Amino acid sequence: MHSFQYRESSVNNKRSYLILVADIFLVYTMLAPYILRSIVYYTGIGPNFIRTFCILLGPGVLSLLLYLKIFGARVFVENKIIVALFALFSISFFISVSGHLEIELARERLIYFVVYCMFGFVLATVAMFSVYRGKRLLRIFLVFIFFSLLYSLYVLYPSWPDIKRFSFPGINISHTARILFFFAVVCLSCLIFEKKKAIKPIVLFLFIFILVLGCYTGSKSAAISFFISLFLFVFHYSHINSNRLIRFLFPAFIILIIFLFAVLPNKMIKSRMHEGAAEFKLITEYLITGNPVAYAKVRRLQLWDQAYTRFKENPVFGAGYKEFYYVTRSKDSKVLINRFKHIKKDSEKKILKEKILKLKRKQRRSHPHNIVIELFAETGIIGFIFFFVFFLSIFRKSFNLYKNMDDCQKLLFFFFPLCLVFFFLFSIFHTNLSTAYFKWYFAGMITGFSINAQGNQSIED
Repeated sequence: MHSFQYRESSVNNKRSYLILVADIFLVYTMLAPYILRSIVYYTGIGPNFIRTFCILLGPGVLSLLLYLKIFGARVFVENKIIVALFALFSISFFISVSGHLEIELARERLIYFVVYCMFGFVLATVAMFSVYRGKRLLRIFLVFIFFSLLYSLYVLYPSWPDIKRFSFPGINISHTARILFFFAVVCLSCLIFEKKKAIKPIVLFLFIFILVLGCYTGSKSAAISFFISLFLFVFHYSHINSNRLIRFLFPAFIILIIFLFAVLPNKMIKSRMHEGAAEFKLITEYLITGNPVAYAKVRRLQLWDQAYTRFKENPVFGAGYKEFYYVTRSKDSKVLINRFKHIKKDSEKKILKEKILKLKRKQRRSHPHNIVIELFAETGIIGFIFFFVFFLSIFRKSFNLYKNMDDCQKLLFFFFPLCLVFFFLFSIFHTNLSTAYFKWYFAGMITGFSINAQGNQSIED
């Protein structure tokens, strides 16, 4: 009898360690594109097997194999509707690029979607997270955040205190902001469940430092996405623990806002925020009056106009990823804007207005900076419907899981849909479909999530 119990305990311990290793590899895989870009920046390593598989995909593949060995693939059967919707959307994406595979952009988008989005969703789904492993997942993220802190200090050292905008070397500023504000969400969630008094100050320090760095990127899209998510977090926490809210969260929130926007005298960051408010006003003005000056000043209006043109080419299946979007040279637009402002005759203004609206877009290639507009333009109505229904099903499952949990479980589980909302908001304000891969990971985590997942109970702290 004792021998049997010993063997069973040994098997459970081995199982727990394997799950821990797989969870660490999963977190690494989520952050691997950032790690890879930093390695490439410092080493100049070109595309090869070591770079593509060992650094980027290898740990993720091992994690997938471990999850399949431990949990099997039954999760796909249990969530067949969500999986079917994901498959249908993937097919619509393949259709959008299938006729343009000779074009480098189409091949690039296809590779990104398969490697980052599809693989991320499948990997996170078979992970079959539970509330208890969700707590451990946050702690694993904290370890990576700590190393990111050390890396940030290394990057900051040569330029501090004269730094104007922060970004990780080799990584786009907006993408740097995205990961930093996500780290802030992780730290905020850890502050709620962490009970060890020695760890809480460390987590609070990480939260403030990462948040300040995020603000120093000057990314309006990431900042807006974070503060909306922060509002949702505060609202949810107040719903669960109304008595503790006044004593902790509201004062902390007010002090943080004062600290970020009053104590930190960074003119460039403040001007970026002012630009964001001005752009919103110009976009509204253009949508109401069709003001050509607003069109010339706000590049996103030019991008959205091109997306609408593509959508009209094939409204059902989309135009496909066959070419980049382009914005006009600022020099050209400024000349026409100055002329437009000084012309008094309506006939001349009308001619110049047409010129402004037909500006040749030659300066730099881009994307629509709005995933909804991009989906309509590139995958058409069919692709958008599958995408919308898929994520609607994810949020519906989140609600069904949430309502069957106690208050402690709700606080931990809320991290998953909150992160999904954060990355979804960022996709609406900035990133394109194939590179905005984080939301696919969290969609997969929610899909495979189980309140009483087998094999997870031995992990409870």
